[in-house]
Amino acid sequence: MDKDSKLVRVAIVTPEGNLGAGGIARMMGQLQPYLRTHASVAAEYLISRGSNIWLSPVYVISTILSIVSNVRLDLVHINLASYSSTYRKLLIAKAARFAGKPYIIHLHGADFAKFWNGARGLKRKAIDGLFEHAAGVVVLGEYWRDVVVKNVPSIASKVYVFPNATESIDVERVELGPDGTPTILFLGRLGARKGVPQLIDALALLGKTRKWRAVIAGDGDVIETRKRVAEVELADRVDIPGWVDSQAVRNLLLSSDILVLPSFEEGLPMSVVEGMSAGLAIVATPVGSTAEIIKNRENGILVDVGEVPGLAKALDELVANEGYRLILGKNAKETHSRVLEIEAYCDRLVDLWVSTSGVNPRG
Repeated sequence: MDKDSKLVRVAIVTPEGNLGAGGIARMMGQLQPYLRTHASVAAEYLISRGSNIWLSPVYVISTILSIVSNVRLDLVHINLASYSSTYRKLLIAKAARFAGKPYIIHLHGADFAKFWNGARGLKRKAIDGLFEHAAGVVVLGEYWRDVVVKNVPSIASKVYVFPNATESIDVERVELGPDGTPTILFLGRLGARKGVPQLIDALALLGKTRKWRAVIAGDGDVIETRKRVAEVELADRVDIPGWVDSQAVRNLLLSSDILVLPSFEEGLPMSVVEGMSAGLAIVATPVGSTAEIIKNRENGILVDVGEVPGLAKALDELVANEGYRLILGKNAKETHSRVLEIEAYCDRLVDLWVSTSGVNPRG
C-alpha cells in the first residue's frame, strides 16, 4: 500500500477552479495553501463554468469525465448558486451518484431561496433531489439552514453551518490626522442587487460639507455607475476603477476606513467578511446571514434595505466620528479572528470531508 492510499481525495467544483474572482470562488482559492498542510486529504479543483460562459458545456463535460474516471476519488464538493449554476450542478451531481461518489452541496447563491421557491414541476423535483441525495449540505448561516430544512426536512441532520471565512489582514488602524480624509469602500458587483444606486444617492445626501472620499470597485454596471456619479456631481470624490484583482482588493482594504454594502439579497457577503478582517467599520443591510455576524452598533451598523436616508445617516456618523469608527472596526476584527478565520474554517471543512467520505485516513 503506497503512502497516499489512505488520503481522502476530494474534487472541489467551482466556477473557475481555484482562480475565480467572485465571492465563494475567491474563498475556495484562498483555501488551497491550507489544504496542502493537511495530511489526511488531497484536493483538486474542477471547473464547472470557466470565465467564458459559452464554454461552460465543455467544462461541465470535462468535470463529469474527471469524476467518473477517477476511481480513487472519494468525495465531490459542489459549490452551488442559482439558475444556470444549479442546472450545471444537477448534471455533475448525477455523474457523482452514477460513479458511486458521495457529494456535498455548498450553497451560497444570494437569491437561491427565491429561485428554489419559484421552481415548479420537474425543475422543483430535481432541485429537491439534488439536496436529498447529498451526503452533506454546507450553508452560510442559520438563515440558510432554515431555507434548506424548510424545503427538504428529511436532510436536517446533514446541514452544516459554515460562515464564509478569509485570511486575516494585519493592520493597526490609527486616528486620522487633522487633515485626514476617511475613505468609504464598496466591493462587489455593481448593480441593483448590491444596492449601488442607493449608495450613490446616499453619498449625494452626504454631500460635501464633510471630508470624505469613496471607492466603488467591482465589475457589472461600471459605465452606468460612473454616469450616475457624474450626474450627482461627485466624480471628484468617488473613484470607480471597475474590476480589481485580489492584490488590489487587499490594497483597498488597507487604505480604507469604512466598508459599505447596502445589498437587497446576499448569502454571506465576502466583502463584509474581508472588511471585518481588515478592521474596517462596516455598514450593511441585514440580508441573508449578514446579521448573524454583524451586530448592530457593536461591530458594525445595519441599515434597512433600500432606505437611502438611513444609509446616508450611518455613513455621515462614521465619517464624522473617528473614535466610533475605530471602535466598530476593532470589534469587527475581533469577531473575524474568533469565528471567520480561514485556517480554522479549513480544519472544520476537512473534518466534514473525512466524516462524510466514509474513508478513515488513519487506517
